[in-house]
Amino acid sequence: MTDIDLLETVQRSLISGSLAGCTVDLLLYPIDTVKTRLQQKANFHRRFLFSSLYFGVGSAMIGSGPSSAIFFLSYNLIKQTANSSSSSQVSMIAAAFGETCACFVRVPTEVIKQRAQVNRNLRLSTIVRSCLRDEGLSGLYRGYFATLAREIPFSMIQYPLWEFFKEYQSIKQAYPVSPWQGALCGSIAGGIAASITTPLDVAKT
Repeated sequence: MTDIDLLETVQRSLISGSLAGCTVDLLLYPIDTVKTRLQQKANFHRRFLFSSLYFGVGSAMIGSGPSSAIFFLSYNLIKQTANSSSSSQVSMIAAAFGETCACFVRVPTEVIKQRAQVNRNLRLSTIVRSCLRDEGLSGLYRGYFATLAREIPFSMIQYPLWEFFKEYQSIKQAYPVSPWQGALCGSIAGGIAASITTPLDVAKT
């Protein structure tokens, strides 16, 4: 990999990763809020299930861009270093490494976000101060390894499938997939990965 290739990979990964992460999290945040509240059913009153669905979105946006950028940067660098764009094994290793790096940013914002989703009357600043006061900095990383246990299997399933679907479609139509086809492949791969790893998400939450 030349210095120019490396620079292009870094720039593309940081920009596209940040934009993609923020867009996806913003669009799906209400669904994530309902999911989190349902998983907290023992402590959450059902009549508030669909209220303030975007409460805590600020925390998600702060962490979403950087964590997604870190993931895609790590993922693409591993794949380019291995000089293999289609190997399932390389994609799995790259995804696992990317998630391990990204979770250093993602976990603190996830902790704040989930507490905001089930404590809709508290400000984000209040939640952060309370966490730091009662639990220290380690409180923001509560569930880090549980998050890795959820995210790594998810990504190790999703990204090899995504690469496989894109390659299959490219061969089938004899030209590279378009952006919308790539997005569709990603959606299908993500749906399959989510259906398999949902129990891990429930346990983590």
